[in-house]
Amino acid sequence: MIFHKYYSLDFVMKMRLRQMSRLLLEALLKQQKEEAYQLYLALRPNMTEENYQTFDEFYEPLINNEEVENKTSGEILSEVKDLLNSHTWR
Repeated sequence: MIFHKYYSLDFVMKMRLRQMSRLLLEALLKQQKEEAYQLYLALRPNMTEENYQTFDEFYEPLINNEEVENKTSGEILSEVKDLLNSHTWR
């Protein structure tokens, strides 16, 4: 489906797997940027002079992910229990 939007399916089907995977990655990145732009457009009317960002300033943190910390399932469950115990339930 994503190839249909950006490339001819016949063209893609004749490619080698490595070329196809590069093309897929490129198409996914284009789709991600388009979706981010739609989100930016939705947020834009609520921006003021103090919090205004250009699209590039908005998009930069979305594509530059921070390094993920690897934790064991026990560590994650312990953090969840702490969060649940610290929350006041109604």
